Amino acid sequence: MIYFNFVSRIISFIFICICICICICICICINNFFSKVLAQSDASQKFIGEEIFEASPYKKFTYYQPTYWLVGENDFKLQFSAKYRLAKSYNIYIAYTQTMFWAIYDHSKPFTDINFNPEVFYRLLERDATLIKSIDFGYMHSSNGKDGELSRSLDRIYLKTNSIFQIRRNSLYSEFRVYHIRQEELQNDDIKDYLGFWDLQILVTHILVHEKNRLDLEFKIFAGSNVFDFKKGGRTVGLIYRFESEHFSPAVYLQYYSGYVESLLNYKNNVDVLRLGLSFSI
Repeated sequence: MIYFNFVSRIISFIFICICICICICICICINNFFSKVLAQSDASQKFIGEEIFEASPYKKFTYYQPTYWLVGENDFKLQFSAKYRLAKSYNIYIAYTQTMFWAIYDHSKPFTDINFNPEVFYRLLERDATLIKSIDFGYMHSSNGKDGELSRSLDRIYLKTNSIFQIRRNSLYSEFRVYHIRQEELQNDDIKDYLGFWDLQILVTHILVHEKNRLDLEFKIFAGSNVFDFKKGGRTVGLIYRFESEHFSPAVYLQYYSGYVESLLNYKNNVDVLRLGLSFSI
């Protein structure tokens, strides 16, 4: 039985890799076709994006999801994230995000859960568009690295749009993603009920401005399996105060999380957590 499960996992992994390669090839062909049809701006033009997608698509190693250190009433939450462009000719990326929950108030200070999220995706650029700046098609694996009854893992194939538009002094960045969940773990076979099929992340800059410093507002939401079932989804609200100073680079970050699936291990727990700390940008 163990040998059979191992072989089936290998076959599934190979099948997913083949599907991803086929889809990436299709995306490359589509992108090449539109590149010939539509006039593109030259490589010196900057691709605008801040917290949700990078400031320039021509860099190899760039910022991805928010990176922060936050302390709360019960734990210390850390996250770091980055992506790497594999080829200059094509917009193929690998990305990695890791979220850690550290019980710093316990005697032995263990990490109660660590969530690993490797990704690979292809980015279709629309640099001349007024709203949608890019479309990502990719695959993401999520796991907590544990074994047995504590093991949690799932695979997602997703399509994501990255958008930006200006409202007076405010810039609004958004990331809307729809995904299909495929999980292999019996321990979390109902995680679809809590994660649903989509999520939305929004950042609004310059909510308040003091001299060169500014306050930004972050919001993320996802629903349960009934598309708009917010009773089983999750919400994040964040306030980010950025200093334009040579003496202090990080931003002060206040984060409030409400709902399910903050961590994979305790995805069925409905939590309301307020944390404060620092946010970092590459």
